[in-house]
Amino acid sequence: MKLVRALALAVAAFATAPSFAAEPIRWNGWSDELFSRATAEKRFVILDLEAVWCHWCHVMEKTTYADPEVTELLASKYIAVRVDQDANPDLSSRYGDWGWPATIVFGPDGTEIAKIRGYIEPARADGARVLAGGERPAGLAEGNFLAATVIADVTEEMAVFREEIFGPVLVATPFDDEADAIRLANATPYGLAAYVWTNDIRRAHRVAHAIDSGMTWINSQNVRDLRTPFGGVKQSGIGREGGDYAFDFYCETSVIQVALGTHHIPKLGMPDGN
Repeated sequence: MKLVRALALAVAAFATAPSFAAEPIRWNGWSDELFSRATAEKRFVILDLEAVWCHWCHVMEKTTYADPEVTELLASKYIAVRVDQDANPDLSSRYGDWGWPATIVFGPDGTEIAKIRGYIEPARADGARVLAGGERPAGLAEGNFLAATVIADVTEEMAVFREEIFGPVLVATPFDDEADAIRLANATPYGLAAYVWTNDIRRAHRVAHAIDSGMTWINSQNVRDLRTPFGGVKQSGIGREGGDYAFDFYCETSVIQVALGTHHIPKLGMPDGN
């Protein structure tokens, strides 16, 4: 998601450039001269913090980064930087997404493009109320920080409702009844995790079955047995990780059929017995 939004920003910020032939992404390392080069070439910098163990990194490699349109756009608008987060703890601690690999986009001058804060003002302009947070915490002038934020009166048409923010932002949307709550929960192209809070166990099961989500917790906050399958539905992921389920995702199943005896093989267009 981070890359998709970043690419959209690039299209809006720069004039159309000559077409490039689609070819593999040319990844650079992190260096002191990086932003001087970006300023001179009028390019964004995209930092990909990867990890060997990261399931989603491999998915990105085979899907997003293999898309000719993405590779062409990266070649024309970006300096693409890739580093191993385990070998670069300073970068990982500053830009990592709670320890997970992350994709961070910078302007040519080294300024981070504020993805998460970019959701708040449009929501406020559309009538939502920011009850808490919404700004950078005091004393943290640099880095990827946002105070814990609560936004009320959010409607399903707002981007802050429909998209995955991946930040400390909670949105609250009122609903009329159980059916309306389920409809709202499914009114998004994503479906990684869902939470149902209720004292009615029958309602809990009924709602959990109706929500389109790869994982659902009832009266719990993301407490997970690592042997259970992890993954989402719709645009929240492909396949499952965790326990034996990971073997299926990383394998290609091939079926080979061998006849161990003799048997009649019909010939196309010929009557039986020939």
